[in-house]
Amino acid sequence: EEIIGGNEVTPHSRPYMVLLSLDRKTICAGALIAEDWVLTAAHCNLDKRSQVILGAHSITRKEREKQIMRVKKEFPYPCYDPATHEGDLKLLQLTEKAKINKYVTILHLPKKGDDVKPGTMCQVAGWGKIHNSASQSDTLREVNITIIDRKICNDPNHYNFNPVIGMNMVCAGSLRGGKDSCDGD
Repeated sequence: EEIIGGNEVTPHSRPYMVLLSLDRKTICAGALIAEDWVLTAAHCNLDKRSQVILGAHSITRKEREKQIMRVKKEFPYPCYDPATHEGDLKLLQLTEKAKINKYVTILHLPKKGDDVKPGTMCQVAGWGKIHNSASQSDTLREVNITIIDRKICNDPNHYNFNPVIGMNMVCAGSLRGGKDSCDGD
């Protein structure tokens, strides 16, 4: 629910981003990875009223670019462990195919399963809070973060094994703090 230390993105500059919403509030973000498939987090709890919104920049504003859909079926990663956050992935099959255009595009995932190397700059985006006491952002925001070596993340000066950053997890943020994502992004 937070993009800490980030900025609002240029409207529709992340056309693969998906807003998962209930009652005009963000539940989670995701990415459109095929015309009728979204990748999100397994911890993202949806129900029958949840909306999948493609082409969104603002949660509340009417935007002609928005395509609103429903989830046909959820496929959580079978090895997801809520206690450790291992395997926190879920696929959502949509009830219909997205209309691909300049506001709604597919994010092409890498073919190889290799780790992203420590030091690599990445972006994380979402509609969550910008700090602990704020209300959620109405607009899509992102922050630049760096992939951090698992050994550093698991040492006493960082996460101190709470949670343990396992071999199928990515550790990212800023060694100086102040930049991160949280549930919902």
